[in-house]
Amino acid sequence: MKSLAELCAANNYPTDKADPTAPAHRYLAAYERYLGPYHNQIKTLWEIGVLYGGSLHMWKDWLPGAQVVGVDVRPPRADWDGRPNAWWEYGNATEEATIRHLLEKHGAPDVVIDDGSHMAADLRATFDLVWPHVRIAYAAEDLGTQSPNFEGGGYLRGAEPFTAYLARISEGIALGEWKGRMAWEPAQAFVFKETAK
Repeated sequence: MKSLAELCAANNYPTDKADPTAPAHRYLAAYERYLGPYHNQIKTLWEIGVLYGGSLHMWKDWLPGAQVVGVDVRPPRADWDGRPNAWWEYGNATEEATIRHLLEKHGAPDVVIDDGSHMAADLRATFDLVWPHVRIAYAAEDLGTQSPNFEGGGYLRGAEPFTAYLARISEGIALGEWKGRMAWEPAQAFVFKETAK
């Protein structure tokens, strides 16, 4: 099996997840480290926010037996070339109706990757809606946006930083009040279900 880095190098997917010009977007090693052990267990992966759809192709190539579902507030691009078991759904993941549609059409996700708006309130709303259905892990990207110093706090708009919410979950895990585990990277966080082995 090829690594995510090898797949990206060979296929030049239009995704910022491996952009060598953006050091904050070097996420592939973390995905290998934290999701790699579940590679054969991941049957459904949802990605919130897909931009050009390149990451959907990357996930599909890395997880050939899985269905990969992207959801974005923008409809699929005219040049989107879906693959078998890869979908681009038009919708807002902060809305219960969108999550219900995804569940009915594609089933519960093993993994959810949140690369959507990065707005604190949106991250929290999406997490709260999807977490009850996640089987293995939820991952959030671009968490540097949650600092009040990042672009003048524009991603917060008065909401609690999502990283603060995740920190409370981490504390709950340490105290035995929350079942699961967490892993932190400089601009990513992974929350794992207790049942993820």
